[in-house]
Amino acid sequence: MMRDVPAPMPASTGMAAPTVPGSIGTGAPVVPGASAPVGMPPTPTISVPPIEQQQTVIEIPNGPEVNYLIGSKGAGINALQDATGTRIQIQRTHEVTPGASVRSVTIWGGESQRQHCAQLVQAKVTECQQRDQARAQGGDVPGGPVGMIGNPQEQTVIEIPNGPAVNYLIGSKGAGINALQDATGTRIQIQRTHEVPAFAMVRTVTIWGGEAQRQHCAQLVQSKVLECQQRDQARGYSGPAGGGQQSGYVDQSKMQGQQMQMQQAQMQQAQMQQAQQQAQMQQAQAQAQAMSGDPNGQMAFRG
Repeated sequence: MMRDVPAPMPASTGMAAPTVPGSIGTGAPVVPGASAPVGMPPTPTISVPPIEQQQTVIEIPNGPEVNYLIGSKGAGINALQDATGTRIQIQRTHEVTPGASVRSVTIWGGESQRQHCAQLVQAKVTECQQRDQARAQGGDVPGGPVGMIGNPQEQTVIEIPNGPAVNYLIGSKGAGINALQDATGTRIQIQRTHEVPAFAMVRTVTIWGGEAQRQHCAQLVQSKVLECQQRDQARGYSGPAGGGQQSGYVDQSKMQGQQMQMQQAQMQQAQMQQAQQQAQMQQAQAQAQAMSGDPNGQMAFRG
């Protein structure tokens, strides 16, 4: 069950601001909080209701799924918020009724962003449950993330430019890669420098995980590459002068090559988005079928 509700708004006092004596006919208001003239009652402060915000509330099992969703030091939640443009708040431990089997997750944002985020939250919960099931059965996949289910050869290989995009993707001390892995439930390996042929223009990125997770991860990797290229383009136009070049100088041949790479990446991204949408629809149908026969209904949206 899923419900969209407006955020609560503080009630107004319902009182109009009085007029200043001697200003009959002008209707000049008294500034809220200002001192009232002698013999006049204090002027009340009028609260203005904030702009209404929409939110979606879903429920997840009150168990290991909670920590799995949050991630190490909040990395999982932060990655989901960055990937969907939403704000997520999980019901805190002291707010949960003792013995409750579910915990609420509140999502703020636009309608499409909230729906996308809710789907990713459900996917993370399913991953956690599959991981625990695999551990109980001793079915962890060698070489893959802990608890990953499936064939070890289920992997996706994509290519990225062999340049600044590599370090941009990895991030400081691997923070970028770790965030992507936490957000998508995959394992990512970038081709190492000594493995890349001399003068190679591209470098491979291998992704392990479920089909939908791999597609989502590949899409996020391409987005990070585009971000890096756009950043470098901006620096090329407005960066400081160096090496005898004037500020704003751009190597045209290099720029054309980058533009071609961006166009190819955009085409790949569009194809992956289409494939991801199809995978999400299939996943939603499968979950709906599974929930229809689930008497516990722990993964059901709250109505």
